[in-house]
Amino acid sequence: ARRWVFVDSGDTQEFIEVARITHNEADGGATRVYTADGRVRPSGQSLVGWENRVSTGDFVRVHRSALVNLRHVELVEPWFHYSYRIKVHGWSEPIPMSRRHAARLRDVLG
Repeated sequence: ARRWVFVDSGDTQEFIEVARITHNEADGGATRVYTADGRVRPSGQSLVGWENRVSTGDFVRVHRSALVNLRHVELVEPWFHYSYRIKVHGWSEPIPMSRRHAARLRDVLG
């Protein structure tokens, strides 16, 4: 599994340790990369591209527009219509988890 990924945001390029990425969110055809140090970096890579790049088993798709690193999840709380919200360490805004992705995650985690 990769330990580092290269992120090219157009203006800046840098290597980021995969374990420090808390989550990724789709932004049109691109992605925003959130890290444990509280920074958000734009990336030209699609969310599907990120899924392939960080396939460590720690990252799971929780919504059509969000990928979360399970190592940074603090809380999963029921929301409405059998969906959930995920609280990720270091970020105040919860991430929605769809019913479909919640069911798949339960199957994966047992």
